[in-house]
Amino acid sequence: MFNSILSKTLYEKRISTLVWTFAFFTSLILIVVLFPTFKDSFGQALKDVPESLQNLIGNASDYQTINGYIDVQGIGQMVFLTLILGIIIGTSLLAGEENSRTLHTLLAQPVSRTRVYIEKYIAIMIILAIACVGGIFLGIIAGAIPIGEFPNLDLKRCFEASVMTWLLTLFFATLAYTIGAITGKRGLAGIIAGFYAFATYMITTLASTATALATLDHFSPFHYFNKPSVIKTGFDLGNLAVLISVTVVLFIIGLIIFKRRNIY
Repeated sequence: MFNSILSKTLYEKRISTLVWTFAFFTSLILIVVLFPTFKDSFGQALKDVPESLQNLIGNASDYQTINGYIDVQGIGQMVFLTLILGIIIGTSLLAGEENSRTLHTLLAQPVSRTRVYIEKYIAIMIILAIACVGGIFLGIIAGAIPIGEFPNLDLKRCFEASVMTWLLTLFFATLAYTIGAITGKRGLAGIIAGFYAFATYMITTLASTATALATLDHFSPFHYFNKPSVIKTGFDLGNLAVLISVTVVLFIIGLIIFKRRNIY
């Protein structure tokens, strides 16, 4: 029925992909349609908020334009949901299948471990692209139309911000995938990736107000995610290079060890 591991994996994950994409899509609609309310009230209330809190929820000026609002409330907050999806899918395709013993059956076939590793990883990339880029970008558009803000949207920058969300999510998915490929333990991979996501997010959020965290912030993937704001300035090539490079390194490390270790 299937000509490749990739097509089989995408077929098996089709329902969860659609569910997550729809969840992101509807969440963005609900966030965007609330823009007029935030613009009139909440934005003004942020003038006296401490800087450390503004890093988390934005400042008053962010809530006066649809693009600034989406940057803070859409891209900035939705990344938590996309990371959950990334870690779930990253731990399920190798470590999860090894735990459920379906990976043993697959590797008993005339197929190389390299092919299994690469094709399942490509499936992760495609699934996350559909959910993150498709769900978030289309959700922004769908939410802006009924409130009359569609003409004010910077579609190019909103798309770029969606791509950066995908790239950050792919990093954490790759981290989980790599740990799972190395250890064969889905729970361990999920715990490490989840803890690292939480810890680095807090470091980046608080780095501007705590000098001691400034150095550690450079080891946080969130430092390269939306600083400076993608919606305001577009892609930062340096940030893109760092996220892509580290993701590729993780991918290669996982592949090398997965090819050589015993599958229990």
